[in-house]
Amino acid sequence: WRNPFVACDDKDVLVSAWRLRDRILLAVFNNHGKSGKEAMVKVDLEKLGLVTKLPWQEFLRVTDVDKGEGEPPCQFDFYARVLKVPALTPHTGRLISIRRY
Repeated sequence: WRNPFVACDDKDVLVSAWRLRDRILLAVFNNHGKSGKEAMVKVDLEKLGLVTKLPWQEFLRVTDVDKGEGEPPCQFDFYARVLKVPALTPHTGRLISIRRY
């Protein structure tokens, strides 16, 4: 659950990452037993190799793989390198894919 490429400052939010050449799959889990969380996950795109060399290309797509009905979608701020995962209820997680095109 702890790795050098993605991290969250909230100790109750665990993040795991699986990496392929052109994408990563993140599991973001709220380990707190009683309260919901809004996870702010820092993503090191450079170390993950997900930044393209040509600035005019469309280069990243963020997809909620298993977002439940009524859950707000995650949002990625490319320039701040932060993935916002809202409304994580206690002891639940979300799978999110970040893919380079």
